[in-house]
Amino acid sequence: MSCFSRIGAPLTLAFCALLSQPTLADQQLYNQVSLRAEASQSIAHDEMQVSLYSEAQGSDPASLASLISKNMNAAVAEAREVKAVKVSLGSRNSDPVYDSKGQKITGWRERADLRLESSDFAALSQLTASLLGKLQMAGMSFSIAQGTRQQAEDSLYKDAIEAFN
Repeated sequence: MSCFSRIGAPLTLAFCALLSQPTLADQQLYNQVSLRAEASQSIAHDEMQVSLYSEAQGSDPASLASLISKNMNAAVAEAREVKAVKVSLGSRNSDPVYDSKGQKITGWRERADLRLESSDFAALSQLTASLLGKLQMAGMSFSIAQGTRQQAEDSLYKDAIEAFN
């Protein structure tokens, strides 16, 4: 019998025994009871978000920045007149535009984002339609308002506790 087989077999057995130890440690060796209660509810989306942007491209970055600022300032001023709509500015980027070889800057592209939120869908839709003359639409989404979510969670907690009792 070779030296490897005399040492290898016991080492292999020891290694396998060590690997099985975590499994034994994870087992709980006492009686266990598990209780569970659930409550669920469907909630309609009651908040609308609209993302708009202003984008321009040209050779002079200063004039692009001025144009984008002018467009965004006018849009923000108009949006803030609608009290039911929450207005926030998003990101603003200025990126170089390269030639076909990717070596020389041939122009600049500037973009600024505007985010609008409201539970008053009619007011936000009307504002969005008005702003689409100045800005482009990046997207529209619907969600559950934070207040509605909190009320539903509180109600569901109570229902789950009653189901548990």
